[in-house]
Amino acid sequence: WFLLGMTLVFLAIQVGLTLLFPQIPDLSTWARAQVAGWTQATGAVELSGWRVAAIVVPTFFVGGLIDYVTHRFFNHSPTFWWTHEYHHLPNDVFVLLPGLMVRPFAAFSSVAVALITVGFAYGLVWALGWPLADLLPALKIMIFVQLMILMTSHSCFLRRFWGVHYVMRALLLTTPQEHLIHHT
Repeated sequence: WFLLGMTLVFLAIQVGLTLLFPQIPDLSTWARAQVAGWTQATGAVELSGWRVAAIVVPTFFVGGLIDYVTHRFFNHSPTFWWTHEYHHLPNDVFVLLPGLMVRPFAAFSSVAVALITVGFAYGLVWALGWPLADLLPALKIMIFVQLMILMTSHSCFLRRFWGVHYVMRALLLTTPQEHLIHHT
């Protein structure tokens, strides 16, 4: 009951803080408008198949790098450690813990990561010379994949399955075993 209660408290804080910051559709519209100022490209481009992959794959890895840099230099800095310390308190790391499933202060770093990631996606479209389509469908796919990877890397039961470790490692992703080392 205590874990459930803490999860609900953390969820309330997370939702409240998240509502104070711009949402992904707003960030997407803003980034698109900024990049539109750099280009004269007009019209729409169909976002399907290889074009989605050409946007999602590099943006996924750049977004992951930005997330890591933010995690390392913002969340683990002496000034902002208080926004992340609770996340490292559990001795056993599994996704249903308060602070893992629900991260109340993640909004502080997540907005910067989202803004840079969305900006990169539109910059990539601009660099490819494509008209500036609405990238929100591709960004939603990427965010879903990122959330699945985060849940996988925080899943204690998957540490026992070395097949998961080798597949994630081959894809240059943080494995549950590697993430456990980070938490210890």
